[in-house]
Amino acid sequence: MHTDRTDTTERQMCAAAAAGVYCSPACFRSRGRDCEHPLPTPAAEPQPDYWLSLAADLRRAADRVASLAGTAAPRVSATLSLHVGLYVEQGHEERQPVVDAIAAALNVTATDGRVASLWERQANAAVGGLSVTASTRIPAPEDAELVALRARVAELEAERAEGGAR
Repeated sequence: MHTDRTDTTERQMCAAAAAGVYCSPACFRSRGRDCEHPLPTPAAEPQPDYWLSLAADLRRAADRVASLAGTAAPRVSATLSLHVGLYVEQGHEERQPVVDAIAAALNVTATDGRVASLWERQANAAVGGLSVTASTRIPAPEDAELVALRARVAELEAERAEGGAR
């Protein structure tokens, strides 16, 4: 036990203090992390797997929907939409493989397509009466004609740099 005078409002929370034994500020200041009674490093809490947590949430939602059994069901359109990442194109390289993995899990192929004025990598599947969509924003593909024109301009600039067209 430390015998240095301590003010309990200023005591350091080392393992000794956590055990109810005072650790003086002088001890902690002089030894820092080498205090005679350092705090043990807490074990990192295991993080739950995102997909398993989502599946559990979907099961809970399905159980609540099941409670509607016997209730009249006019034309109900059930959808599940999984939008991967932000609604921006930046970072699409990291997000596209996630959409592809979701597509594979649903036994479909993801495709690139235009949605209004934006482009998305998208997978669409039906699981019974549930329509499932997974998507992420991607940059618009380059126009083939524009790519050809840029190549021709580069060609002409190279010719000019060599001394003109021949």
